[in-house]
Amino acid sequence: LEMDENERVQANLLVLTIKECFVYKIPPLRTASGHRAEDWNLSTPIFTGCLKVFQADTVLRVVIYSLLDPTVRGVTSDDHLQQFCECVIEIQPGESILLFVDSVIDSSRYFVLRVKDPNSNRKTLVGIGFREREAAFDFKSCLNEYIRYID
Repeated sequence: LEMDENERVQANLLVLTIKECFVYKIPPLRTASGHRAEDWNLSTPIFTGCLKVFQADTVLRVVIYSLLDPTVRGVTSDDHLQQFCECVIEIQPGESILLFVDSVIDSSRYFVLRVKDPNSNRKTLVGIGFREREAAFDFKSCLNEYIRYID
């Protein structure tokens, strides 16, 4: 099977699934030093969903899903999920990923994502957080692997 340069198919690899992800509406930045999770009203997320990270060559997609049935936790199969938003990350060698995803300054378990609404294409910032430090570490490691791949 021969393909010319323009026909190359991009493999869309699922590189990470986190079954429990808290999603927050975040207030405007108060200081230039960065976002603080303590300002997000952490006890009341917009919803608790699922996070998946996909990579297709130089593009990394962080996709947040809401659960079609919020009473069922820990479900990651597509027939139980509805895409809420996605953060499409594409950087060049040496570029910073911080335009797309950033850590908060007061916790290792919370991040700010620049996301796009799949229906309106509007961009906004949302906060995400993880109950377990291990999940946050896995997410951060996934981002670092992508940066290494690009550089």
